Amino acid sequence: MSYSLGYQRGFDRALVLQNGTFVGTFDALQKLRAGDIEGGTRTIESLCFSAANTVYSTKPASQFVAKTFAQDFRNYRQTYRTNRTDWTATERNLEAGLANWKGER
Repeated sequence: MSYSLGYQRGFDRALVLQNGTFVGTFDALQKLRAGDIEGGTRTIESLCFSAANTVYSTKPASQFVAKTFAQDFRNYRQTYRTNRTDWTATERNLEAGLANWKGER
């Protein structure tokens, strides 16, 4: 019984996350299809950076993903997100996490 309740609770939480992912990605798709490349890109970046905060936190959920994409992700940010005054709070937190992340955990 406990396992079943725990499983259901976890599944319910995952669905809530998927709802947010759907809304965000659909919004981005609509913007891109309407020609708003900047708006669509920003929406996708927001979703990506939010997820990256988890991946590059002090205890990354997935070492494989963190290690595999660390350099490419840093390069992306150094190429396209250079103006720190445009950064959101999420990006500031992410930058601190990336600076501290060594890939050795």
